[in-house]
Amino acid sequence: RRVGQKLGWQVFDQELLEYMAQDGVVRQGVLDNLKPAAAVWAEERLQQLLREQNLSQNPAILTLARVVLALGSQGEAVMIGRGSGFILPRASTLHVRLTAPLEERIAYMSQWQRLPVGEAAEMVRVRDERRVEFLQTHFHRHGGDVHQYDMLLNTLMLGEDVCAELIVTAARARLAQMAA
Repeated sequence: RRVGQKLGWQVFDQELLEYMAQDGVVRQGVLDNLKPAAAVWAEERLQQLLREQNLSQNPAILTLARVVLALGSQGEAVMIGRGSGFILPRASTLHVRLTAPLEERIAYMSQWQRLPVGEAAEMVRVRDERRVEFLQTHFHRHGGDVHQYDMLLNTLMLGEDVCAELIVTAARARLAQMAA
């Protein structure tokens, strides 16, 4: 969210992406507002993902991919989660993974959800398992493979502000590369 604010870009988090994909009216609004060239590009990219990267043919994933591609075709967007970095083209997308030690994530979850540490630990474990399963099932990717990301940042070591600044700098550099 900090990155989007610093760049002046829209931010689409996991929950918003899921909502947009599941709500027919919202989804249709996103798809209907695409320029014809963007709609063609999005459909061609989807077909490429199905052919070359073995994207899951689960209808919900195909719908999600269409929404992510529609939003991505408009540019200047930060998308958090739901495999967005695997859906959008690598050449025009900065694919970042933020991480923190398990103990830190449990403490954060405990504070954020106001849960006892044991319940927070279970919630973190379940979320981690679901993330791994989602990536493997629908994208045939392993989240632990660091080579599929452009950046891997440890929020505990660097802090959220420094991580956001690094991502902003990298996003601007990617934009400059594309413009050259």
